Amino acid sequence: MNRVNNNLFQHFKGYESLIKKLNQLQEKYDQTDGNISLGFCNSGEITTIKSILADKIPYNFFGGYDEAIRKICIIGEDIDFKDYICCLAGSYNKKFNKLTHRDIKGAIYNSGIDLNKFGDMWVDDDKIYFYCCKDVKNYLQNNLNRIGRCTVKFEEVEFKKQIFKFEEYKYIVSSARLDSVVSALIRKSREKAKDFINAGFVNVNYQTIEDFTYLCNNNDILSLRTHGRYRIIDIEKNKKSGKIIIKVKKFI
Repeated sequence: MNRVNNNLFQHFKGYESLIKKLNQLQEKYDQTDGNISLGFCNSGEITTIKSILADKIPYNFFGGYDEAIRKICIIGEDIDFKDYICCLAGSYNKKFNKLTHRDIKGAIYNSGIDLNKFGDMWVDDDKIYFYCCKDVKNYLQNNLNRIGRCTVKFEEVEFKKQIFKFEEYKYIVSSARLDSVVSALIRKSREKAKDFINAGFVNVNYQTIEDFTYLCNNNDILSLRTHGRYRIIDIEKNKKSGKIIIKVKKFI
């Protein structure tokens, strides 16, 4: 492994396997017939892909709507995303049960299908929506018929847009490390934040992260058990104090 790759691994900690895959794809791209799907990517993976591929080979992202959090990455040209992804919708009786994003995520993740086959998912009143790769659509329609205690039948619909509602906050932290950011968000000491992270109570971009030295990035989605879900929109260093100013949007 050369020095450049070592530097990349240090900069994009946690994305080593993705970097290896991207390097292999660059080498094979000219011999590949047709486009290549990398599946749905979270914001950290999107940042990594953009940095590694840059303008070396053609690629594009789309999640069904411009503001999507999870987006599919297709390497190649002349891309019609409707060939790769679809939006499924299902109704449930909210009179007796109230489903949450967590309920949907649990049911979908327990389907046995890889996470990279799924895009954004949300509940809007008595409707459930989620994006998925087209190659798993039929399986999900035939087998995903219950979420929590609710019976649901999913049908393919036109691409839908999730409407986000946020509250904005600004924090001053000593660094962009996960323990420092979590400490500010849950209003606890840094040691308490480390315990919180080690307990598996923190998801970054929908993956549990127990490494409190993880460096947070713009657009990272942090889910903190019992404390809500946040999107980092800006990380800026104060030149005079050396402190980090972090701006977040809290999903409401």
